[in-house]
Parts: sequence; C-alpha cells; structure tokens
Amino acid sequence: IGAAPDRVPLRARHRNGGWVHFEAVSAARFRAHDGRIHSVSVLCDVTARYEAWARLQESEARYRVIVDASRHAVIEVDRRGRSTFQTGVIRELFGPTPDDSSTLSWFNLLHPEDRPRVENQLREAFASGETVELRPFRMRRHDGHWIWYECTGLTYQRRDGERRFLCVARDFSERRREEEERRAL
Repeated sequence: IGAAPDRVPLRARHRNGGWVHFEAVSAARFRAHDGRIHSVSVLCDVTARYEAWARLQESEARYRVIVDASRHAVIEVDRRGRSTFQTGVIRELFGPTPDDSSTLSWFNLLHPEDRPRVENQLREAFASGETVELRPFRMRRHDGHWIWYECTGLTYQRRDGERRFLCVARDFSERRREEEERRAL
C-alpha cells in the first residue's frame, strides 16, 4: 500500500497467430474489509513501441557492422576536439584510447604544421554547420609515423543542444606518395 506502481511486461498470442505485447501497470492498492490486499491494474497494448524498439536495435546493429567493416575512420569530436566516438580502425592506427575517450584530443595527434589549419576549419564548421572538406593533414600513429588523412564532415546539434563534428576520414598516405613520385619523375 502506497508503493510505486508495478510495471509487468506480458505477451499474448493474438487470434491471428501473431504476438501482442502488453504492459500491466498496477498502482492502486487497497485493503478490503476482509483484510486482503487488492490492486487495480491497467493493461496497455505496447506492441507498436516494442516493434519500434526492435527495428531501432536492428538498425543500430546494421549501422555498427557497416561502420566497423569500413576501413575509413569515423570520428566524432566536441568543440574542443575531444573524441566522443571513434571506430575500431582508429584503435588500430592510433593505439588503445583511454577508457574515457573524451580525454583524447585529436588536435594533439595532428602534425604541428597542420594543426592550426585543421583547428580553424573545425571552428568554421561549428560556426556554419555546413559540410567541410578538410584538405590533407597528418596525424601521428601510435608507432610515431605520420599518416596523411583527408576527411569530410559536418556539425550537428544533439537533442541536448550540444554541437558535435562527425567526419569520415580516409587514409591519403598511399595516394600522396604516388603523387610525389609522379612529380619527381
């Protein structure tokens, strides 16, 4: 008596053979004259919500497979360049990230000659919200070698109002080497 409502998920087979998902909410409890405790429950059909949740989980699983299978780097950063999301290929190239990846600033991995330009382009991207093509820039791998990257990204506003920059970065090193060899010829 006086407790918080109980929510119990239920599933029942419909006469058409499909399943219907319900949520039983029991809130009103009272003691009858005979001393027994009774409750009033409301049964809600939550099939549409359950199916939407299942579709969302399937969509997220598909998204994870696509992103993880890509050899491109998918990176999300906040205004200060702190990583808020990165794909597995990033861990391969740049080594293990701290448990709290928000302490990792991608600006610190940029070549000193490229950092001001990339930081400026990101500031402009956050201000404009437009798609940005970052010209080739260098990032330091965990073994100390520099890799040339180019990326396309855009800023977006999350539901909490915070803006983030999300980009797909491509390893440009091989193409850069080939271009330099052609120029040398």
